Amino acid sequence: MKPLRILVSSPLCFEPPPPELAANAFEILGRELYEADPVRFRETCVEEHSAEISALTNGNLASTIQIPHAANMPDSVFTRDGSINVIVKSGGVRTPMSIIGNFTNRSRFEEAEMHRRVLETLDTGSRMIYQSPYPLEGGDIQLDPTRKIFWGGYHPDPRPENAQEGRTSLNAHAFISEKTGIPVASLRTWNPRYHIDTFLGVAPKGELVVCFDGMAKGDRDRLMDIGFHMPNLDPKDYLIEVSAEEADKFATNFLGLRKDHIMMPMGNDRLASIFTERGYNVRQLSMRYIGAGGGSSHCSTNEIDTEIDLDEIADYYLAMR
Repeated sequence: MKPLRILVSSPLCFEPPPPELAANAFEILGRELYEADPVRFRETCVEEHSAEISALTNGNLASTIQIPHAANMPDSVFTRDGSINVIVKSGGVRTPMSIIGNFTNRSRFEEAEMHRRVLETLDTGSRMIYQSPYPLEGGDIQLDPTRKIFWGGYHPDPRPENAQEGRTSLNAHAFISEKTGIPVASLRTWNPRYHIDTFLGVAPKGELVVCFDGMAKGDRDRLMDIGFHMPNLDPKDYLIEVSAEEADKFATNFLGLRKDHIMMPMGNDRLASIFTERGYNVRQLSMRYIGAGGGSSHCSTNEIDTEIDLDEIADYYLAMR
């Protein structure tokens, strides 16, 4: 089986910002960890990243494509944010597509450009690449191959001063759906769940791993309706709830690959056991130092080969577009 292609970037220049510039609560604690021993911090980040790459590439599961890193891009290790990638199939024709992120944090502008440059070299010119004109970070978009939709996080006012509550606009969701043809189920983010992948994870067999703590009732109802009632999927089989404490350990920030592989951060043994019982090949990785920036296995990877067949999207989801 051909390995999946995944975008990654070295954490060699990763540095949590000073508290006054922190975009999430995790970065404040991460800065303390960094200042205690900057050299050890960087060395350990590189070790964690290397272990992650090994877990991806062993057994021909995936191949990695490097996004360049530089001192002026301290967050580039979080490759999820720079672009949204999918292969769209329609009428038997497969089209690779990419939506380039639009950061409200000016220090991350160059990351989006780096994603564009790398993606333009792939797929012999057949990849369709679009720049989002609206605030958009990839950590707010979760592709759900089982339901054939995107789950999207948004904030009604994603300015930099609201970064701890959210970074992506509803208009970006509409733009993604317009360009890809894939419906987006929108859920509002909040502090400290500033990206959708900090409170919702999508497993390869269709399970949704969700932290409801702090979620507005309307969004809870919307998630239950779109995720389970509309597709007639029993929550007993397809919903895994996690606590706020587990979400703080990045329980929902796992990476699901193929039909039976899960990569996730250490510290979530209960969830790892549930996945194992359900037949997944689970790999737990130490991500403490990379996690100091507010992300983990999902944030630090960006798979580009997941395919969605537009002809198979259910009518009740198409009505959401």
